[in-house]
Amino acid sequence: DLRIAYYLFCFLQFGLALGVFWKFIGRTFGNHPILRPAATLALASYFPVLATLLIGQLGLLLMVFLLIGWMALEDGKLRTAGVWFGIALLLKVFVGLLFVWLALTRQWLVLFWGALVFALGMLGALLLFGADNHFAWLQAIKLFTAEALSWNASLEGVYARYLGAGNVVSHYNVPLVVLGLRVLSWVGAAAALIWLARQPQPQIQAIGFAMTLPLMLLLAPLGWIYYFPLLLVSAALLWRTTDSKRAKGGITFALILGGLPQLLSGGDFYTPVLWKGYDKGGYIATVNGVEEKVLYGAFYWFEVPEVYTLALIHFVLLSLRIAYSLRSAHTGA
Repeated sequence: DLRIAYYLFCFLQFGLALGVFWKFIGRTFGNHPILRPAATLALASYFPVLATLLIGQLGLLLMVFLLIGWMALEDGKLRTAGVWFGIALLLKVFVGLLFVWLALTRQWLVLFWGALVFALGMLGALLLFGADNHFAWLQAIKLFTAEALSWNASLEGVYARYLGAGNVVSHYNVPLVVLGLRVLSWVGAAAALIWLARQPQPQIQAIGFAMTLPLMLLLAPLGWIYYFPLLLVSAALLWRTTDSKRAKGGITFALILGGLPQLLSGGDFYTPVLWKGYDKGGYIATVNGVEEKVLYGAFYWFEVPEVYTLALIHFVLLSLRIAYSLRSAHTGA
């Protein structure tokens, strides 16, 4: 039964994510008795986790693969880390930005195994489903026009909502200003990653991983908020690397921004207002043999999807700021 399968999938995905998150938090902050309850509360109450489960998405599963890979990397198990990163890349192609970070930091063994797993996985899918299936998917993605949905936190989502970017996934009908902004964002991200990779402090590995997670959602055409459980990982790693109360306040603020509940809405009726009313829609019900239209009723909801984009930007800037502070302390500058 589809309903049973859905609940089973959600239960297994959340249980797996909780177990891996427990282990990660314990390694990151030590075995304090309050840590597991706190980690459980954080994962269970964070709105993007609810969004993931509401529509049966894979955000928690992606977090699991990347977390296992990160913990293996910390333990020096480079081949194991590469395998898990490769599986994550098979799940979502925007994880490729993590491979850019691995190349910049010259972690060639991790990069090799990740690329090998990805190549074998893609080859297996091609042999199993055939080339026609893959070409059909490429054609379907050209018709995708939902970039402006309020749960798309990427820069492309902002362009679609405010600049009429058209189908930014297939790159058709894209205004010149959007192309310029896209190039600027890519160049800025490359410069930030290169600068970070050249820093000598031992914490740079953790900061780089923490920054790459929000950055890949920011640059992807579709940075849906149901991938935002990854921000909990970034927050924990950044929290560990800094003693600054101001920085920790910024981390908390960024998490709050990324966890504000908002309804999923489309760009066809999107207007940048603080409160959006929903008073349309309904269905036809038959009551005592008579058809009657039942309306959903009017209500209002907070909706400014750009706070999700700001959360991603804030995490990236915080990562750079913390790295700069550590560099100053390391060099005495």
